Amino acid sequence: MTRTRTYSLARTIAVVATAAAAMLVAVAPAQAVQKSGSDSVGFGVSPLRIDVDAKAGQTESQSITITNTDTTATKFTFAKEDYAGDQQDPAATPVLLGGKLESPISGYDWIQLPDPVTVPPGQSRTVKFNVKVPAGATGPHYAALMVTGEPRSADAVVATSRLGVLLLMNAGGAPPPELVITEVQEVGPDKTITRFLNTGGDQTTEVTGTLTEDPTGKDPSKITGECTQEVLPGAAGECVFDTSGSGSGDGTLIGDVGPTSRSVDILGTNADGEGTSARSELPTEWANGWTSLLLPLVGISLFVLYFLFLRRRRKNEEGDEDAGMAWAGPGAS
Repeated sequence: MTRTRTYSLARTIAVVATAAAAMLVAVAPAQAVQKSGSDSVGFGVSPLRIDVDAKAGQTESQSITITNTDTTATKFTFAKEDYAGDQQDPAATPVLLGGKLESPISGYDWIQLPDPVTVPPGQSRTVKFNVKVPAGATGPHYAALMVTGEPRSADAVVATSRLGVLLLMNAGGAPPPELVITEVQEVGPDKTITRFLNTGGDQTTEVTGTLTEDPTGKDPSKITGECTQEVLPGAAGECVFDTSGSGSGDGTLIGDVGPTSRSVDILGTNADGEGTSARSELPTEWANGWTSLLLPLVGISLFVLYFLFLRRRRKNEEGDEDAGMAWAGPGAS
């Protein structure tokens, strides 16, 4: 998904793929108490996140369970909204957008709303709804199914409770993500941090970090590097590795999307254990090769040549001006 909290439609924007709940409280006229979570005012919903894998043109049936914790029967209605996340903080709580956002990865139109349902007090009901994937659709799309309970009033305060179920709907057919290492930093003798971006396609990737090498010859069994997290399109992530047994941060990051995977090397640290920091704006298969040196040198060479060209042209212009003055001679007007 490609969004930020500024709701830009650029491709590098991310949507946070974490379960979350949202609640709206209307106040008339004084104050209200706000609650959030899987249980809201008088009811709960589960699950709060649904992953849907369906091919283009297919319709998938999904279901949620509503539990009425109130003392009276409650009628629940349903709506849908797009939501957005924070590119800089993939773990942040999603922001509901209040309706449909015009975006190529909006899943708003894919959700078919169920009919309202009334749940007796203290009981639960399973509610089914459909996700219809349009023909020709590819890649992931995102939207939320909103569950709203009946308004409740007490002491001039009217409260309406809503819960959002996040839907991550993947039609497949999109290219896998590209993992780019942006920085590897050794923090003291015991910890190495690897930061990376998901820059390719429009897919969320499951990133698994492992440390598998020990070039220093020390005990590789003491190197730990289990790091598993979701990285959304355009989003950043990091893995923290314990290198207390090796003094080295060499290893591999693996990005998995369905049946596909892609590995990138983690840049290493000094064998003597001294802290180092390495950056790469290029894919790591470039950053670890000779092109990481050649490309900057080519850029510097072009800049020097351009500077010499400008200097030579300026001297030629000054020479032409001096020649013109000499030709005119003293007193010429």
